[in-house]
Amino acid sequence: MKKSIALSALSASSALLVAASFLMGAPAVLAAPKAPKAATQTAGTLKIFTDWAVGCDNEKACQANGMMQVDQDPTIWVAPSVTRAGGADAAAVLRLVMTDGWPDTFPPRGAVRFMTDDGTPLAIRPMEGEAEGRQQGWTVALDAALAAQLRNAKEIWLQGDDGRTHAKASLAGLNAALVYMDDEQGRADGVTALVATGPKPASTVPTPRTAPRYKRAAASSAAAYQPSAAEWDALAARAGCEKPDTSAGPDHYERNSYRLDAKTSLLAIGCGAGAYNVADAYYLARGKAGAMRFTPAPFDQGLGELKAGGDAPVLVNSGYDAATGLITHDNKGRGMGDCGTKASWLWDGTRFRLIRLAKMDECRGVRDWPSLWTAAY
Repeated sequence: MKKSIALSALSASSALLVAASFLMGAPAVLAAPKAPKAATQTAGTLKIFTDWAVGCDNEKACQANGMMQVDQDPTIWVAPSVTRAGGADAAAVLRLVMTDGWPDTFPPRGAVRFMTDDGTPLAIRPMEGEAEGRQQGWTVALDAALAAQLRNAKEIWLQGDDGRTHAKASLAGLNAALVYMDDEQGRADGVTALVATGPKPASTVPTPRTAPRYKRAAASSAAAYQPSAAEWDALAARAGCEKPDTSAGPDHYERNSYRLDAKTSLLAIGCGAGAYNVADAYYLARGKAGAMRFTPAPFDQGLGELKAGGDAPVLVNSGYDAATGLITHDNKGRGMGDCGTKASWLWDGTRFRLIRLAKMDECRGVRDWPSLWTAAY
């Protein structure tokens, strides 16, 4: 019996597997990432420490995000984050950003203050580029002294000029996230560390490696190959896609082709859908009509090996942009979009090269996810 599983899981880590398993009831298979031969860098890993998530990309730029409590309103919340680039001279910044559900009347400009739950004030300042009349974000430089202050507290409070506490952000797990960040950036036991401080001079902090640069394959004005109905059906079956159910909406089962270069077309096959996620399987078409070769679209790393029971990679809420040469993937762990995976790849003539990867495994209000990979093109 075929199972029907909606893509509405509250855990984004499970959503990565649901994207495939809801298609034909088959277990999803996530094969080991295939690294490009010319590159030795790999995408970073997202780590969860109690109420904080942290990740670093291949240039060792790190971001830690505080997550809301289960009983908090995700639309009326102040989301905390810490960012720091790699390298000895990079400074860390603590940001506090209001979510979009706050009343327009709150807060009046300059009429809020932040403090820890023990009453210690935070010397915040408005974020650059804020609109006149209302602040929605604040920043404060984060150094070892402030990190120690936060380590001894449980929460950050936002108070208005009425003296009331209007929002709270948990600090549970922040210290562990900063220790991880120090270690990833090579700061541990040194003077530039936020938590794992020591005597090592700043000169011992390694210079981050430069992100790889990929070149897009030369575009072609030739029309993309248009498979016959029989070829489309055969590819859909080969990919393990469910049979089209028009009650879910025709756009959930679209079949589209795009010209990648003079010799290659990209075929996107609508493979299934849930409440807010639509899955597509991807193949390449090369050759001449009547002797066309269809092969799974190759991705160097990221989520290009997520399968639906067949041999083709399956991406979620994806699309190909002919203007940029990028294919994008936006797998939502739940409808409000506060968890999941976002990625983009560039076609270089041999495979799709990972350009951006951001991830959030837990569905707890975070909208600005840590970046785990970046590349130039």
